[in-house]
This record gives sequence, C-alpha cells and structure tokens, in this order.
Amino acid sequence: MKERFLTREELMVEGGIDAAQTPPINHNERRKQLIIIDLIFDISLSMSLFFSDLIHGFNQLILPGLKKVHEKDAAAIRLGCILFSDEVVKPWYGFLPLDQIEKRSLRITDFEAPGLKGQTALYRAIIEALRGTSAVSDKLRNNNSLPIRKLMIITDGANNEAPFDVSEVRKAVIDFNLGEEDTLAMAYFDTNQGLSLDKFNAMAKAIGVTHKGYFDLTKDGNKQNIEDRRKAFRRALNLFSKESVLK
Repeated sequence: MKERFLTREELMVEGGIDAAQTPPINHNERRKQLIIIDLIFDISLSMSLFFSDLIHGFNQLILPGLKKVHEKDAAAIRLGCILFSDEVVKPWYGFLPLDQIEKRSLRITDFEAPGLKGQTALYRAIIEALRGTSAVSDKLRNNNSLPIRKLMIITDGANNEAPFDVSEVRKAVIDFNLGEEDTLAMAYFDTNQGLSLDKFNAMAKAIGVTHKGYFDLTKDGNKQNIEDRRKAFRRALNLFSKESVLK
C-alpha cells in the first residue's frame, strides 16, 4: 500500500490528525511512566549534505537510546516525527510505541515528500509540533496525569516562511504549558547559511526553549572538507540527543 503524506491543511487542524492516529494507552503503559517524544527535523535544501547522517542517527542512535531508556527506567515511550522545509510533513501517522517505529525506521524516501528540500518553515513546524504533541498528551492521560513531553528540533537555517513573527511561536509555547519535566530542545547547526550564535540565542530565548545547542560545522571556514562537516554533524547530533531526549 502506497504511503500518503499528510497535507498542510490536515496538519493545521490543531493536532487532530496526530491524536486521531495515535493508539490509545494500553494496559502495560498504564503501569509505567509515559513519555511522548516529538522529533522535528529540518529537511531543507541546505541540510541535504547531512540527510544520510540524520537517518543513521535516528535509526542507529536515537531509537536504540530510547529503547534503553524504556528498559532501564521502566518507561513507556511514544514517538512522533515531523519533517519540514517549505511544508510540514509526517513520515508516519500519530505517536507510536517504539516497537512499531523500529519495524518502520526512517528512510531516505521519507525526504522525497512534496514540500521538502526547499526553504525553512521553522516557526510553522514548531507550532504544529506543539499542537500535535499537546493533543496527543491529552489523549494519553494516565489517571488524569499528562505524560512527560519532549520535543527536539534539529535545524541549520533561519526561518524564511510564514509565519515570520517569533511571537506566534512563543504564544504556542505558552499555550503548550511546559511542565517541570517537559523539554523543548533546539539544536542549531551552523553551515554559514543561517544564524550567528547571537541571533540563535536571541531566537531561542524569544521562543522559550528549555535546552539549546549551537554547533559550528565550519570552524575552519572553506578549508573544512565535506567529510569533516559530516563527522562534526554526527558527533553533535549524538551529544545533543543524549542531553535532550535520551535521559
């Protein structure tokens, strides 16, 4: 059966598609601490050098790391994912248990969806991730308690698609109502095409992120070769994932 990518209109219904496609909490999950995680990946054209490294990091680092958290802390984990560029698309529907994600994994064909490999709709992606995660957390309440919610954003560019006002993102964060154990993390990879460190820090502060990382992949300017950049990206993704969602 051919996979269908969600349209922008479907994604904009206040997270309704995510909630509708998320399986109800099961008996085993009710006995554990439930954690829902949303990964938001920049698939704009400027990130194309790192597509295979991002896929490898997800399949070989993040998924096994979450499985260890699941086993070590007796936690139940649900995982969602957003890919964004000109548009916001979902590689799978809803927030699923890890065993279902392991069977599917992330694939290079996911990056071929219409609306990817273009500009950077960073603000829209964050807003829609917050809405979807909020709707799902309401659905997966356990004894009227919200799950722990963790969102991790990976990007290398400045927002250049509507909405343009960072205050709209801040409003979505306020409406989300981050709890003490919740995480809104953003990692920025400097490839000389987006934000300076000062501008990134200002954006992160305006949004209200709880964890941030700025990784310069061009320390030696044009002298740094492609493989050096890819190695730097993999190291940074590993580090930031451990600090934000793998704990």
